[in-house]
Amino acid sequence: MAHRLFGLFAFAAVNITDVTLARASRVTTAVSTAQAALSDPMAARDRECRGGVGKFCREREAAVTERRRALDGEIELVSLSADPQAHATIQLIAWTSHGMLRPASEDFAMVRLILMALLPHIAGMLLMVARSANMPQVRDPSAPIFL
Repeated sequence: MAHRLFGLFAFAAVNITDVTLARASRVTTAVSTAQAALSDPMAARDRECRGGVGKFCREREAAVTERRRALDGEIELVSLSADPQAHATIQLIAWTSHGMLRPASEDFAMVRLILMALLPHIAGMLLMVARSANMPQVRDPSAPIFL
């Protein structure tokens, strides 16, 4: 039984992770635009800072830092949309608890993993109990009766 549970946990974890990573690694038009906007200031910074650090080099470095932050922001938006269920559930829990509970996306991933692995087993056990309850009880006449 324990091997089956571990196998189910591993299977569910790998599938959830693969889908989330595939969604998070998408390159959207906003990300490609931010990457293109970053390449020009990087080239200007490299040209300007080749001779040494000066006033213009620092200005170019500030422009590169600004564009890199914009790119990181776009990538973060893509990664947030990679698992919309987790993001929506976190917002729902925070809203219903009036901000007292603020779970991380890893917390929701662990709960989802446990549910995906255990719910089929619970359904199977319920089916087993339901079938055994409907079976007629045959009493062995030679068995002793305890009163």
